[in-house]
Amino acid sequence: MAGVICSKRDFVDPYNESERQITYAIHEGADRLMTFHCQLWNELWQGDIRIEGDDDAQRAVRFALFNLYSFGREGTGLSISPMGLSSQGDNGHIFWDTELWMYPPILLLNQGIAESMVNYRTNRLAAACKRAITHGYRGAMFPWESDDAGEESTPTFALTGPLEHHITADIVPLVAYLI
Repeated sequence: MAGVICSKRDFVDPYNESERQITYAIHEGADRLMTFHCQLWNELWQGDIRIEGDDDAQRAVRFALFNLYSFGREGTGLSISPMGLSSQGDNGHIFWDTELWMYPPILLLNQGIAESMVNYRTNRLAAACKRAITHGYRGAMFPWESDDAGEESTPTFALTGPLEHHITADIVPLVAYLI
């Protein structure tokens, strides 16, 4: 059994692309797809942290890396949401936490995913500059919760979006270094 997900974000005609991908999966067969899947995961695990003598710590680190690798993709220009695909609590938004907590180990262990994370911010720099202007500032002002367009998407019941200013200081050093 196979399933695919295609959206208008990536395809003009996601319905037909879904059919093509299912046809491809059937043509390739389960064994070949599983082999390819395992090969890709083995490549991801080339970036690993090994802890000798503490099995609990090793499992915790591997679980954290598994989650980072599961929700980041090289070449996408996308970043990692705090809850990835495991929760709708953050609506898939990108938080400043990404650059502060998730980016450093990914930069060390998988530069392809790290580059996509940086591209997410640099591709949304214009939105951050527009946001700064609307708040009376020059430069860039990154949102607390960034949506796909790079705009502030914090739910209105939370005051964190307009009031937190440390976010730009957490994100900008990374972006400024790269542009």
